Amino acid sequence: MTLTQDDTAPALPIRAAHRSGRSLDWDGVQPWFQPIVALGDGAVAGLEALARLRRPGGRLVAPGGFVPCIERTGRSAQLAERMLATTLDLLADGTLPVDLPLGISINLPLDLLLDPGTPGWLRAACARHGVAPPCLVVELTESQPVADLARLALAVTALRTEGFAVAIDDAGSDLPGDLRLLALPFSALKLDKDLVRLALRPGPVRDDAARRLAALAAEAARRDLPVIAEGIETEEDWLALRRDGITYGQGFWIARPMPSPALPAWSRAWSGRRPRLP
Repeated sequence: MTLTQDDTAPALPIRAAHRSGRSLDWDGVQPWFQPIVALGDGAVAGLEALARLRRPGGRLVAPGGFVPCIERTGRSAQLAERMLATTLDLLADGTLPVDLPLGISINLPLDLLLDPGTPGWLRAACARHGVAPPCLVVELTESQPVADLARLALAVTALRTEGFAVAIDDAGSDLPGDLRLLALPFSALKLDKDLVRLALRPGPVRDDAARRLAALAAEAARRDLPVIAEGIETEEDWLALRRDGITYGQGFWIARPMPSPALPAWSRAWSGRRPRLP
């Protein structure tokens, strides 16, 4: 699960975190949504679902405070089921749009993506909610290294066959490995926010980061894959990435993750301040 730093509460203490992995109130796990927009005109192109935990008493915990312990205690599938079901509920009742060009992104760890039962489980969940698979994007998260490209290729192909888009998330830390992943039938590439920041900020590794960013963007363009840059923090970031040929972006300058009821107000505010470039 992609970890996004925002103004939610800090991580749980270690003991509490381990207890939450075993006795977590799953009703408290909520998807918050961070918009993805086109860098050309600012139009909303997609949403990424990010996990939040509402503790008794109302305190909100960011993913770093509970997702790692869920993964350590073998409950990644339960987390994914909760996030998927709640997101599909919001799609089915019209709270979330079903016609976004990049869809609604759901993060899955590698072991769950590789599970042969995952495509059928996702298809069945969509059918129960009356949601078409193309509305969803499965994002392969960075929490586990990829050791078997052939097996991953089969898993991605199975998901694509069912109609789901599949994106590489957090690309940029391992250029050779990321370029190998791009040879698989993925449908989008997301550039890691740390790579984006390093490539856009003065510093000793700026040139190397910019080189990696350009290489990934060029290979994705060669394969006709959309590229989404995470970590856009200023309008200058927006303009620089647009000049570099990046077509989509997300980050705090655009919007922080928010609960679904906040999306309409954000959309109205964003329409008044988003860049309108020729």
